[in-house]
Amino acid sequence: MKGRAAIEALIDHLVVAENFSGKSALDLKIALLSLVLEQLKHERQTAEDVVDFETYVQSTIFADTDKLVIAAPILSKDLGAGTAPIRLQSPLLVFLLLYHPNQYHVLEIIQQFIGKVRPQLEYLDFKKTRTGVTRCFTNTRFAASVLRAYGLLKFTQRQAYKT
Repeated sequence: MKGRAAIEALIDHLVVAENFSGKSALDLKIALLSLVLEQLKHERQTAEDVVDFETYVQSTIFADTDKLVIAAPILSKDLGAGTAPIRLQSPLLVFLLLYHPNQYHVLEIIQQFIGKVRPQLEYLDFKKTRTGVTRCFTNTRFAASVLRAYGLLKFTQRQAYKT
């Protein structure tokens, strides 16, 4: 994000968080602002497709003294679908090998795995799909399905794809 420091300074200036303790001040303000915006979208019944994710990602975003400027691109391009599931297969296999003794549920496995590989993922990987699931979660499930098909993961009702 271009001008990140100026945007952070604007948020720090505009948002006042009172009676919250033990949190990083800016991180807390960003989290609270995000929740306020989500609640406002809900209350206004704002449609999810007002602006598509790809247009947003390609927009120019910067802070100008007292306002946040978001300028859509004149021409947008196809950005693809983020990190392909095939690129997640070997890291997922290593993750499962290292953490197999942990008694994680399937959703926890995916969350923990995404947490470990997050630095290698693109922002596009965190787009919500039509089903409402984050793309990297879906791609992780696809990667696990292929590993099951290869016979590298057991698939039982009790163990899901953890073994």
